[in-house]
Amino acid sequence: MNANATKLKSVILAAKGYNKATKARVLAQIPETVNDEQLKQALCNIETCLKANRELLKRYDAIKKQAVYLEVHQYAPELNKLHFLHGGWTPAHGCTTMHDAIMHAAKGVQIN
Repeated sequence: MNANATKLKSVILAAKGYNKATKARVLAQIPETVNDEQLKQALCNIETCLKANRELLKRYDAIKKQAVYLEVHQYAPELNKLHFLHGGWTPAHGCTTMHDAIMHAAKGVQIN
């Protein structure tokens, strides 16, 4: 294994935003010898993926801050409620999934 391959493996191991399975799969694909151009291209690809992951995490955090949960009554679906973190709630008549409840709240339409 040459120095470039070793450097590439260490960068992948240190990269945040990849789970262990992804790292293992990527590490298994690295050849024993990596030339300078291959190293440069691989590092560019890793940086692009990490930027995309960071953007997804930012969006995830923004949505998580506005998180809601759905209270579902098995035998009385007309009592279902969509709860917001700030303590507010809205009726979610007949909604059994978060998607339906959020769409219901957004549209202000009763779903049966």
